[in-house]
Amino acid sequence: MSFTYQPVFRDYLTLSRHVLWAQLKLAIILGGVVTLGALIQPFAAWYLVKQSNPEAHIEIGLMNVAIPLLALLFAVSIHASIKKRWNKLEALRATVEYEFEDLGLNVRSGLNRSFIEWKQFAHTEVTKHHILLKTVPGAYFYFPKFVVPNLEELLRFLAGKIPVKGA
Repeated sequence: MSFTYQPVFRDYLTLSRHVLWAQLKLAIILGGVVTLGALIQPFAAWYLVKQSNPEAHIEIGLMNVAIPLLALLFAVSIHASIKKRWNKLEALRATVEYEFEDLGLNVRSGLNRSFIEWKQFAHTEVTKHHILLKTVPGAYFYFPKFVVPNLEELLRFLAGKIPVKGA
């Protein structure tokens, strides 16, 4: 089976988010909890104080503003760095031809040609809209499901070669 894929930024952004989530899941969850706590804390304190003192007023400290702003800045800077990498590296935007063979995967993109044996792949991950073929940590071949002529046939083929997650 073979097909061609013209990468778009939306797919690259989705892949980057997926990889970041896989690598930094605990840090992202912890950061979200701390940010949520910083946002909720003054209102919770105000509510509890209001129960005993109806004249109480809300006080918002520097940390209640700084933590959410840092979280927002972090998210924006990650998005900007992904966009910068996309714009800078022409290889990310080059048309990719995938050819799935019994011995491995042939990939052609611009002047680059590679053949990867199935034993070099860790697994295939099927997400809501994409297929990711993972080789070494942090290295993926990816494409949206809609470019595959026969998705079920490809997934059956891949399941016979490497582990498939999320199918």
